[in-house]
Amino acid sequence: KHVNYQIFSLMIITITIPLLILSVIIYIFSIQSAKSEYQNSSNLILNNLSFNFDQYLRSVEIGALTAHMDSNLQNALENWGKTDSDKDYVQSLEYENAIEHFISSIEMTIDNVDSVQIFLDNRVFYSSFKRAVYDVSNLSSEEWYKQTVAQKGKRVLFGTHQPFHRPNSSESVISIARVINKSGTRNPLGVLLIDIRLDSLRNILNLSENSNRNFVIMDDVGKIIYASDLNQVNSNKKFKTPIQQAISDTQTDNGSFYAEVNEVNSFFNYVTSPYSGWTVIQYIEEQEMTKHADI
Repeated sequence: KHVNYQIFSLMIITITIPLLILSVIIYIFSIQSAKSEYQNSSNLILNNLSFNFDQYLRSVEIGALTAHMDSNLQNALENWGKTDSDKDYVQSLEYENAIEHFISSIEMTIDNVDSVQIFLDNRVFYSSFKRAVYDVSNLSSEEWYKQTVAQKGKRVLFGTHQPFHRPNSSESVISIARVINKSGTRNPLGVLLIDIRLDSLRNILNLSENSNRNFVIMDDVGKIIYASDLNQVNSNKKFKTPIQQAISDTQTDNGSFYAEVNEVNSFFNYVTSPYSGWTVIQYIEEQEMTKHADI
């Protein structure tokens, strides 16, 4: 019996314990493998999303650039308002029609455009499809206008905000603005402002978003443009978790880190677009990343 007991004990030591150690090693490896697989796939998703955002914003910018090549628009902007006599009334109407036709063409050819406006001196032109009251009495002192004029024809991108001249609008927009210069010169003819509905962002995110995976889009000053979970955004449109500091600490255009969301450790990864300066962030609870390894 004593010998049998020794043999049994030896079997426990030589078989069971190594199996237990091996099981722990396999489990740890499975966890790390699941994390690595998720990180690789989520990096691919983020890069694709950032690329798609850039492509959409580029399409809007190309639409805005056509203002420099549309001879009818250029002629109308250059000559509208120069004559006030009754004889030239018909000509003024033709100029106005040319401007409004250009605006309507932008709205109809680019998805999710909320409105298009062209500001010319103390007058604003906009599509007849978008009925609104525009107050341009203090246009030259408005911050968005000053920023746009200062760029002298380069595009300026504005993150989520209430429409600049429609404060009672029920929906926020993002905007692209630029000075329209006379073709071949730096002489300004007017200022073009294109407001884009947030549906444009939702549509791009739609295929990647699910109940476990959350997304945040943040502009270059840390303001939230879009968030899957609005409960994580404070009144100043900043993310409650200090992810801006974590991203700054990495000092790279893409990376990953762990942070707590609602006291739950979560994995964050992000990519910053060199075109827009926006950062697309994805986060998920750590246990959700490894749930398949636990089975």
